[in-house]
Amino acid sequence: MRNFPRILEINTWPWFHSFRRNRQVNSLEHISITDWQELTHNFDTIWLMGIWQRSETSKRIAQTHPGLLRDFQQALPDFQPVDIVGSPYAIKSYTLDPFFGPPSTLEKISQTFHQLEKKIIVDLIPNHIAIDNDWLISHPEFFLHGSPADLLHNPEDFFKPPIVINESEDPQESAIFVHGKDPYFPSWTDTAQLNAFSAQYRREIISILNELAQWVDGVRCDMAMLLTDRIFKETWKNLAGKPLEREFWVDVISAVKERHPHFLFIAEVYWDMEWELQQQGFDFCYDKRLYDRLIHASVDGIRAHLTASWDYQSKLVRFIENHDENRAQKTFGEEKSKTVATLAFTLPGAYLHHYGEQLGWNIRLPVQLSRFPFEKLNQNINQFYQNLFNKTFLKYQFKDAKNGKSQSQSESISWAFNTEIPEPLIGYMWYDQKECEYFIVNFSSVPQNLTSLSLNFQKNGIQVKFDTISKINWQSLTNSSRRSSFLIEQDITERALEFNPWEVLLLKFHYC
Repeated sequence: MRNFPRILEINTWPWFHSFRRNRQVNSLEHISITDWQELTHNFDTIWLMGIWQRSETSKRIAQTHPGLLRDFQQALPDFQPVDIVGSPYAIKSYTLDPFFGPPSTLEKISQTFHQLEKKIIVDLIPNHIAIDNDWLISHPEFFLHGSPADLLHNPEDFFKPPIVINESEDPQESAIFVHGKDPYFPSWTDTAQLNAFSAQYRREIISILNELAQWVDGVRCDMAMLLTDRIFKETWKNLAGKPLEREFWVDVISAVKERHPHFLFIAEVYWDMEWELQQQGFDFCYDKRLYDRLIHASVDGIRAHLTASWDYQSKLVRFIENHDENRAQKTFGEEKSKTVATLAFTLPGAYLHHYGEQLGWNIRLPVQLSRFPFEKLNQNINQFYQNLFNKTFLKYQFKDAKNGKSQSQSESISWAFNTEIPEPLIGYMWYDQKECEYFIVNFSSVPQNLTSLSLNFQKNGIQVKFDTISKINWQSLTNSSRRSSFLIEQDITERALEFNPWEVLLLKFHYC
């Protein structure tokens, strides 16, 4: 298994809606291993997004929410209320939604993926849960609570659940709940806020994860930074109560990894908190900082970001779209999308690819909807991704000693960022004891010439002697018709390279 996962996010409900309409199957377990292989063959880790049981209350709220209805109509020109199935992030329970098949289905498709030597990850939504979840009755101690006065003065943030609370409980303490929220946005009114400082809730999440680890290989943790002591206290003030002895994620991740050491924890995280969550135990964290800088064409910002330490870079998740963001074609346009995709795919860290990205889709689908809009295949984009995925890069041969590989294997491949290359070019390289892959990106909309080709780097602490290099092969990763080579007959610094707008060149050479 690669040390740097190639993750495919599948919005499972609309994908299965399309698949079963065409193939006449009514459960994920009836999908053949051949069909799964065809769908996932470019990836080693599959994120089945949105498979947990949806909430009927969340569905009803979405049916009358003005902002969501506008989004639904924009995404689906022929939108009908029946298309709403509720949010996958306001779940009724951590059981498979019946739409996907019986409860045993997850075990069976997990076995299929493992036959294909692929990992499977699912959602963990630790900050909040649907307002009709049974925990509100059986375990009110898992949640934050308010008072009748809070409900009276702030009905957008506080609520009485649409289910009957145990009459033996003090209504002042247990009957008023709080909606989940991001402190910078209005409350999610289909959710109830869970309490990161509740020891009982932590034990429950650990139990759920240990059970899931029997079948799946990891979780993508929704809005993970909201559970940190600092953010939770800042968001909820006096409602939060007193923090426990250890951070939420330190407790949860260490407990699960004690029994399942290779179980993956991937954090959706914003606000430049990636390093903080890496230190709390996450294997990989969203690289939202790079995504934002790619959008705003901040070459100096991108370059500065890529000079960070290996320990930080190697635990980031690079992406150019996901279910929360606009489609890459909408955000970047066709040519620039190839450039940023190549960067995301070849930088250190995990790579996250969103289903439809490789098809050149333009429409972001709200997660509450059950079907994709019709979009034509973009042949140019599809061919670009096939070319990119079919190449063998040193990055994906890197193995980490921590994951059971020998130290010599771990050290045989290195990565370096070239700080000497002039803006708006970005240069970085992967190399081992014999071979180097040197990526040079023209991150601009105008042609560029590189008149001095600097290849200064060290291989395992030893300066590479370029008089041993006789030939450099180069190819464009964004324009498959551009490729060539040149012999090293004189000082390499005199060799010039020309770049088209938004072009990525890969130089490959061997040395001894």
